[in-house]
Amino acid sequence: MLTLAGSSRVAGATVYRDVSWADGGRAVTSRFYVLPDELALAATPTSAGWTFYRYRGAPGTTDGGGLLVLTLALLAPEGVVDAVRAAYGLASDAAVEVAPPPVSASAARVSFAGESGGGELVTSVSAAGGAAGLSAVVVLTQDGAALVDQAVDQGLGALHVELDLAVSYVLDDLELTVWCDVQASAQVASDLAAAGQAGPAALTAELVARQLAGTTLRTARPLSADEQAAVEALSTQVLQSVVLPRLLDDGGAPRPQSSGLEQRADLTLTASAPGVLPVTRSANLALPDGPAHTVSSDLGGAGLRRVVRVSAVGDLAAYGIGVVTVHLEHAGVETDGTAVRRAADVELRPDAPAAVAVFDLASADQRLVHAHVAVHFTDASAPYELDLPPTDADSVDLDVDALGVIVVDLALVSPDPDGSVQAVVDLAYGDDGGPIEGRYVLDGSQPTARWSAVVREPPRPYRYRVTWVDGASRTEGDWASSAHQVLRLVPPVAAPAGTVTVISAGDFDQLSALVVELQAADDQPVTTLTFTAPDQAQTWTTAPRAGGYRARTTLVRPDGAHSTGPSVTADQPVLVVRDTLRLDVTVVPALLGVGTAVSRAVVELESPDHAAAHATVVFDPPAAAARAALRLADPAAREYRYRLTLCPPSQPPRVGDWQSASSTVLVPVPMPVTTP
Repeated sequence: MLTLAGSSRVAGATVYRDVSWADGGRAVTSRFYVLPDELALAATPTSAGWTFYRYRGAPGTTDGGGLLVLTLALLAPEGVVDAVRAAYGLASDAAVEVAPPPVSASAARVSFAGESGGGELVTSVSAAGGAAGLSAVVVLTQDGAALVDQAVDQGLGALHVELDLAVSYVLDDLELTVWCDVQASAQVASDLAAAGQAGPAALTAELVARQLAGTTLRTARPLSADEQAAVEALSTQVLQSVVLPRLLDDGGAPRPQSSGLEQRADLTLTASAPGVLPVTRSANLALPDGPAHTVSSDLGGAGLRRVVRVSAVGDLAAYGIGVVTVHLEHAGVETDGTAVRRAADVELRPDAPAAVAVFDLASADQRLVHAHVAVHFTDASAPYELDLPPTDADSVDLDVDALGVIVVDLALVSPDPDGSVQAVVDLAYGDDGGPIEGRYVLDGSQPTARWSAVVREPPRPYRYRVTWVDGASRTEGDWASSAHQVLRLVPPVAAPAGTVTVISAGDFDQLSALVVELQAADDQPVTTLTFTAPDQAQTWTTAPRAGGYRARTTLVRPDGAHSTGPSVTADQPVLVVRDTLRLDVTVVPALLGVGTAVSRAVVELESPDHAAAHATVVFDPPAAAARAALRLADPAAREYRYRLTLCPPSQPPRVGDWQSASSTVLVPVPMPVTTP
């Protein structure tokens, strides 16, 4: 498993270590993942990494054009093995295995002379990439084809390529806790929906801003910039994939609240938890001179020659596809009644994902072409054959995802660092759950896996079942259906551990301290923890008990006044505490007409705790939502009052009446304003 810890720069590349957590102990292996800095043409003894198909029209016409087929690679620098040994202080004969980094997703972009489609030079671009590099097909106009000739002759760097990779890694020697106050967050989700501000993005931003959801990181060493970015990305990913589904349904609407709604959600990701590091590699490339890699055809002037582009852009090798053969046929009748049949065969391979076929037509208006496709797999199994509908289009583009192979990536989101929790994943494809099946065991030492199977048809939804194993305990889930190419698995909540982490969250501007009392049982001593600011974490160790533990918080105000809450029973290993008498209200000025009907709007808010000072929010153009902090006398009594004052241009201010509200998202409705 790739770890970001201990990464090193080697000439022209970044090198990452491979770590194993087998048997609960950390150990680095002899494998090193090498991520080169730049893309280069994937030249081999038999290929230059590019092929240019040029077709010329008759003089004075615009019928010509071209097809540029590219294969690029992230090539490891020469002498990388010796460089790795030197960078890590290894012996000259130490075993070193070099491998490309594991990639869970990728995207590729290619432009020629600044164009990527729909221009004077480039008609369209298709590109796809992976850990090894990318393949691309650039469809060129007549002028674009002429520029390729010029670029080759003069060595111009007219090609720009970019490859975005999602590099899979595991957190190593650090601990990330993602937490959420579910009850308070559910109220915010409901209030946002009532204010017309619903949706995952808006809810995530609001929860983080209110510190109702967040992350706490523990590490014994400084993090690199890559690690810090990866941890932040993982935090957002877990919030959106694990926490938000408890608050929002599939349509983004708030789930119904109930008194039984859990109080908090927390997920601690430790040494063997997977994450994704976004990486971009780019290059400006020149095509080396090589006439052997140019294929030319003349179209003539009678419109009787037909060019058909055939492509399968994607990572064919990752799908276990060795070669795709396409047999093209054209049938027609000449003006004298003579039947004409033309045929051409092209081969598509991982290093050459596109080709061109040229036909002599019976007449200019008879353009239909029939294509028969045969997909040959690297496991030497029987090919998948299919006939495509007849087409008169200039291209036959094959979807790699529909070439008879199903691929599903499995990821254990929160594996247990000591390796005790296992996820046994059964997968099945076909009628009645068969005959194609797979089984994978994921745990702390191996949290990811890929299921790939030849199905010889465009993949349909598959079925899967997860069985959780923890020592002698075994919990078997139900069979479910899915069409997703990635399955992220979250273990069920485990029994409470002997260590409880207490984290302070939210604003402390109305507090001088927050005191937490913890007790394992009535006959056990009370442990007191004191917090004076947010984002502080302390641990409490006790013997695990089936009934959980008792917790009570006391809020201490700057003036010495204090408020002690009730003693509650908890069982979660992460306890998030906050100022429970603070109520944050987001005021949305969407209906106030600031900058049009009025030049200023003022919203006064009166706290439920009448001894607290009023909060005032002033909106001047351009008006954006603002937040006010109110004080509660009782966490359960949230009703407050507000008053709106509007300032029309050239008129005295109009002061409204005091109104009651209880929502955490307030959208004031203005009183009528008349224009003189």
